[in-house]
Amino acid sequence: ELYRAQQDWSGCGEVLAGLGEVAFRQGSYGEARDLYQQALELAQRSGKDRLLIDAWNDLGRVAWVEGRPEEARQHHLNSLRSSESAPYRHGMAWSHNALGEIDRAEQRHAEAAEHFTAAARLFEQLHEQGPRALALQNLAFVRLAEGQVREAMQRFQASMQLWQKAGARHGLALSLVGMAGVARAMGPALAERSAGLLGLADRLL
Repeated sequence: ELYRAQQDWSGCGEVLAGLGEVAFRQGSYGEARDLYQQALELAQRSGKDRLLIDAWNDLGRVAWVEGRPEEARQHHLNSLRSSESAPYRHGMAWSHNALGEIDRAEQRHAEAAEHFTAAARLFEQLHEQGPRALALQNLAFVRLAEGQVREAMQRFQASMQLWQKAGARHGLALSLVGMAGVARAMGPALAERSAGLLGLADRLL
């Protein structure tokens, strides 16, 4: 209310976005959507590019988890276009990663790989190692689905190194699951290795 009284639309939008994030993490997606929508409207009112870009991405995340992929795609495309115009590399990176997730789910492997590659490059420029590990891991799963086993292995190994540095057990576990898939794809001789990697991943979760 203080921000509204002072007509600080940017500050008010940031508060609403923060409340939306709390609701999202608690699984209250309808509430999160309403809060993010209000943040978007205030971002448009304030003319703050970064707040607008983040709001588009936030709305895209809600639409995705609620099972509306085309709406999610449109939100993330809006974010990406605005990020490129700003420019705002953080927004660009997360938009690319989200669009890659949507394309991967729809088995549009070439498009997904392009988005994940762009996200990984941007996160590297921003020195954001955890998000970069995520983008590389996502790219590795795409390459594995395409049958490009050796490239998938290289990407999983790179993501594992970054997850280990970040101390992110869940991310590391998912990369180990991916490496188990690589071992499986390389033939029956590595079946035991695959099972061992899955066991290690299970212990990390």
